[in-house]
Amino acid sequence: MVLYKSILRPRSGEASQNYPEVVTSLIKLREILSSNRRYIEAEVTYKKILVVIDNALGQDHQVFFNCLHNLGLLYFPQKKYSVAEALYKEVFEIMEKILYPYHPSIGICLGNLARAHLLQGKYSKAKPLYQKSLEITEVAFGKNHTNVGYCLWNLAYIYQKQWVIVHAERSYQRSLAVLTSSLGEEHPDTERLEKEYKSFLRKKILIKWAKELMLFLRIPQ
Repeated sequence: MVLYKSILRPRSGEASQNYPEVVTSLIKLREILSSNRRYIEAEVTYKKILVVIDNALGQDHQVFFNCLHNLGLLYFPQKKYSVAEALYKEVFEIMEKILYPYHPSIGICLGNLARAHLLQGKYSKAKPLYQKSLEITEVAFGKNHTNVGYCLWNLAYIYQKQWVIVHAERSYQRSLAVLTSSLGEEHPDTERLEKEYKSFLRKKILIKWAKELMLFLRIPQ
């Protein structure tokens, strides 16, 4: 059964709820998440919200998409990456039919889907999704937007894992420039990215030395 349709399976008493009750549910959800990281309760609350939004606004409304996005985010800290992957695939299929190709929500959805692949080690599947997400985000928000920096950071990590050193270095450099500009040099993410970039550069030097050594050892004596 399709994942999002199973989420919206009618339950007793919910079909008659009014849309304003969504606000109450969202407040409850926020409290749950911020206090004790009670993800199971948060998931139940989000599913309830989805049913209410579906009844009030329908599945082609932006609020519905946003709620599905947030539901998917709950699966990451629980390491339910395959569940997040399945959900974002279905959300993307819906969005593709309703929204214009470069809508920001599509870029965000593709980024989350790519993240689900990345955390499962599926780099070849994650890379084209991040590349498309990057393209959409640049069109929607501009090339110096914070989300562009994060997307480039993820691409740099994938390129490094795939030993595509030139693309990895370029992506790291661009990502660092964007995040330094948008977040500032002392932001924790900027500092973490800079450390990761320096670590990459050290690995790059070691790789270069290893290649030179291999060439030297092949020289006939």
